[in-house]
Amino acid sequence: MIWSRTPRSRRLMLPLVAVTAMVVALFPMLPSGAVVVPPPTMSYDFSGNLVDANGGSSIALAPACPQASGTPCNTATSFGSDINGDFLRWSSTANVGGGLRLTTNAPVGTTYTMALKFSFSSVSQSPTGYSKIVDYLNRTSDDGFYFQNGKLLFYPGGSLSSTVYPANAVLDLITVRQSTSGRAGTFTVYAVGADKKLTKVFTYNDTSGGSLPAASGAGSILGFFFDDTVTASRNEATPSGRVYDLKVWSNTALTEEQLQKAVLPPDAPVSIAATADDARTTVSWNSSDNATGYTAIASPGGATCSVAAPATNCAITGLTNGSTYSVQVFATNANGASTASNTLTAQPRTVPAAPTGLATTAGDGEASITFALSSNGGAPITNHEYSVDGGAWTPFSPAETSSPVTVAGLANNVSASIRLRAVNAAGVGAESSAVDVTPVPGPTLPDAPTDLVATPGDGTVSVTFTLGADGGLPLNNHEYSFDGGRFWTSLLPADTTGSFTMNGLTNGTRYELLLRAVNAIGFSPASEPVVFTPFTVPAAPTGLVATAGDGEASIAFAPGDDNGAAITNYEYSVGAGSWTAFSPAELSSPVIVPGLANNVSASVRLRAVNAAGNGAASSAVSVTPVPGPTLPDAPTNLVATPGDGSADITFTLGADGGSAITNHEYSLDGGLSWTAFSPAVTSGSASLSGLTNGTTYLVVLRAVNGLGNGDASEAVAFTPFTVPDAPSSLKPAGDDGGVTVAFVEPADNGSAITNYEYRIDDGAWTPFSPAQSSSPVVLGGLTNGVQIAIELRAVNAAGVSVSAGAVNVTPVAEPSWVATVPDAPTNVVVTPGDGAASVAFTVGDDGGSSIINHEYSLDGGVTWSEFSPAVTYGTGGDLSGSFVNGTTYSVVIRAFNSVGAGEASEAVFLCPSTVPDAPTIDSHSAGGGFATVRFTPGADGGAPILGHEVSVDGGAWTDYDGFADDPENPTSFEAVVAGLTDGVPASIRVRSFNLVGPGAASAPVTVTSVSKPSAPASVIVDPGPVSITLTIVPGDDGGDPINNWEYTIDDGITWIPLRPAQSGPVITIPGQPPISVFILQPGMTYTMMIRPVNGEGPGAPSDPFTFTMNPEEPPEPPLPPVDSDGDGIPDDLDPDGGTGALPYTGNSSLPVAAGGLALMLAGGALVLLRRRSATA
Repeated sequence: MIWSRTPRSRRLMLPLVAVTAMVVALFPMLPSGAVVVPPPTMSYDFSGNLVDANGGSSIALAPACPQASGTPCNTATSFGSDINGDFLRWSSTANVGGGLRLTTNAPVGTTYTMALKFSFSSVSQSPTGYSKIVDYLNRTSDDGFYFQNGKLLFYPGGSLSSTVYPANAVLDLITVRQSTSGRAGTFTVYAVGADKKLTKVFTYNDTSGGSLPAASGAGSILGFFFDDTVTASRNEATPSGRVYDLKVWSNTALTEEQLQKAVLPPDAPVSIAATADDARTTVSWNSSDNATGYTAIASPGGATCSVAAPATNCAITGLTNGSTYSVQVFATNANGASTASNTLTAQPRTVPAAPTGLATTAGDGEASITFALSSNGGAPITNHEYSVDGGAWTPFSPAETSSPVTVAGLANNVSASIRLRAVNAAGVGAESSAVDVTPVPGPTLPDAPTDLVATPGDGTVSVTFTLGADGGLPLNNHEYSFDGGRFWTSLLPADTTGSFTMNGLTNGTRYELLLRAVNAIGFSPASEPVVFTPFTVPAAPTGLVATAGDGEASIAFAPGDDNGAAITNYEYSVGAGSWTAFSPAELSSPVIVPGLANNVSASVRLRAVNAAGNGAASSAVSVTPVPGPTLPDAPTNLVATPGDGSADITFTLGADGGSAITNHEYSLDGGLSWTAFSPAVTSGSASLSGLTNGTTYLVVLRAVNGLGNGDASEAVAFTPFTVPDAPSSLKPAGDDGGVTVAFVEPADNGSAITNYEYRIDDGAWTPFSPAQSSSPVVLGGLTNGVQIAIELRAVNAAGVSVSAGAVNVTPVAEPSWVATVPDAPTNVVVTPGDGAASVAFTVGDDGGSSIINHEYSLDGGVTWSEFSPAVTYGTGGDLSGSFVNGTTYSVVIRAFNSVGAGEASEAVFLCPSTVPDAPTIDSHSAGGGFATVRFTPGADGGAPILGHEVSVDGGAWTDYDGFADDPENPTSFEAVVAGLTDGVPASIRVRSFNLVGPGAASAPVTVTSVSKPSAPASVIVDPGPVSITLTIVPGDDGGDPINNWEYTIDDGITWIPLRPAQSGPVITIPGQPPISVFILQPGMTYTMMIRPVNGEGPGAPSDPFTFTMNPEEPPEPPLPPVDSDGDGIPDDLDPDGGTGALPYTGNSSLPVAAGGLALMLAGGALVLLRRRSATA
């Protein structure tokens, strides 16, 4: 019966869609064949039965479980028996209040736990219709659960519950406790939400209802799908045709955790992994709580594997290798299956099948093998391996994944048996059948040409070379490159002979040529480069400027371009006369043309010479030489008057050479060094001071005028002198009526002692007569027995010395003592000289008899020689005889008197020597303010050379310690002289010195230091559209004129010389130079540096300067081209008269022609020329 509620009593209803959604969530889909394993059996006591309450319905075991897949449930004989795990299906057959009633005979107060799971096949009702699901039989009210319009309603006590239930709440569990009063007592309702957790919805206490209706039967607790019969007027029976599935447990009270396990499926497995294998994949996962089993499914195809817990892996078999499968795992228990795990991808595979159909092609030490691969085993081929003659398997490197493959390292002309096998991620596959092959040598690329020799000429070069091996195929040509191998051009006509000639080259341009051979296979490696520079005779010098001299002319000029070969000399022609080469060679401006007549105009021309020959003659320049001043003549008639440490010189002045004499210079060492008189001497007399008395000097004079130093005079000798020193060590001896006085002879101080004077008892000085000039002196006419005080003093040309002091002596008739031989001299010192020697010593006691002389021995006392003149009481004398310089002698001295010769002195050693001979200058060079002079020393004069000295331009001698052995000649030395001025000639002499003193000077050599030029002081830039003009303030030219400039716009990586050469100071740099490295484009900005060049090479660069080229002016409109033959090509471009290919015209354009096309590199742009056919 269907009836409606009033608005006042309308119940709050939940959407039915929430009910059905939750049911589906509790029983997720599993594919056919999945196994649902029930939970462990629960203990329960359920002795009642389910009965049809009012008829009109039926109940039986459900033919299928409530899962959507329809998997059959367990079977049972009857619903009234043990139905644990079985689902029941109730169907209404009539529109009556029939349904099911749960009855029990259990004692009052027993608690039951019933899980009601409904799978509603149809729940739609009329808008006001109600369908009762559960009815409490002991209530006459509407207590229970209803469906109405897709909503779940609950009336806990006759009125609609105010509890707000979750949208996904589903009637799931009812716990009923039968009270002692026969009422239902308390019951609790749970729901399972979307989180699959058991949630308590509410608890209802039945405290006011009546006893169980008798009509319902004693012990009846619940009714399903009908209203109790007591209130039939409110019957809300299920309409006919409804079908419900349900399940009931009855047991003692369960905890919520137990209920959770009893009614919910497990969680989905996590950490799933799949390992592919041959036609299968093994799946593993982590265990899920409350799971009793697992099922893994592979899609597409639906292949599965299932295991009971606690196993966590299984293998899905029957898969197709190479196919990609999506794999998921479900956990199951009696309540159904979990949601799906995450999805993995698996691709079963196995090793590849053997390659088939092997076919070989022999190569040079290798074989190319083609093959077919029937199956890759389900995984891509990653490589192949090969085996030769049953040997080890070798993978191809780099990997080969397809046919064909090349097996290398085989022996030529030896048969080899080869097998292949493929490799994929599963491993190495089956091996193929063997195939035999015999490698044979094959043709190769040719070898590079060798022995390139380039002979440059005027805009040409002839090249010879040795052909490289042809690689087994004939050579068909050679190609050349001028840019290091970037671009190559074929020889035209082709050359395979080893020689060819190239024309159209630019003189003075340095070319680096590479060659390579060509055969049918390709190109050989490049040859080693050969460098050449085409050249011709030099261009004419320009801008000649002549400066008249005395019988000569200095010609300054700007050199012409050397046209590729360095200028080696210049020649001059006077008038229309023959050409004369400068000797020594002149390489730069200016040059001196000698042999001209003074006061006669001469027309002079110049021409340069290089390896190609004589260049063009310059324009003539006229000059009239005039006599000029010369160096002064030498002074004559020198007379030297010595004085005390000085000398007065008188002389006759030489001619002044046309330039007033400004001073004179003197030399006391034979002209080795010179000293100017100060103050200046311009008359015929001069004085020298600071000289050493007794030293003999040779003085020479020379005059000085504005041109320099004149010739030296003849030498005149003089010896400065003064009065002698006083005699010393007077030893008087009384004689009969006289005395004999011995003494040490004094120094004569430059003038020989001519006599001595004496005085007695402070009387007047009296000269000895006749004169006595040496010790001892004898004085007579005295009175025996009368003591006198006698003094002596020496006399020379300068006068008399001071007195030696008085000594007392008494003349006696007979001496009272007997004389003996003298004692030996002591303190002997020998002084070696040039083939001579002198000796000094202390005189020993005369033994009572005056020493008559001393004598010396040079052979250890075997033979003796007397001093001449005699040495009595003096301090020494010269040793006479011929001494050999460098020979060592042993010298002893002894004195003798009237008694005889005394004892000899201790021996001393003597080695005579003199100053070294003059060195010989072998060669010299100069540059950068330095000069290097290489020389061979002269004989050492008998004493080791201690060093060498250098004099520049007659100046002071410098004891220079910077000499070094010449490594090329151990007997030669070199001196590096610093401080020279670039461009100024310097005269250099060298001398050696030893212990004796400085030796003779070498002959002078004249050197001129030159250096690379300095950086420009400033640069002013005037840019145009296609060139720039630079105004330069040059720096120092280093003593050698600047002959050209170089520039760079790549920060000094590449320097480009100006061609033709420009020496400045205003130069022009073209936008398209002859060497096409840099091209200045209109409107572009560049940063440039320049540097000067002289004979020493490139100098220092300028600071960088930046400029912008002017925009190019628009060209005049061109005239219409003339096309005489009407083929569309202007006459000046039409190649009809040729062969169809552009001719080779040299390095300025290198065309490559084929099929009517030509490429030309012109002005930095690539121009495509195309020849039209006659029919076009």
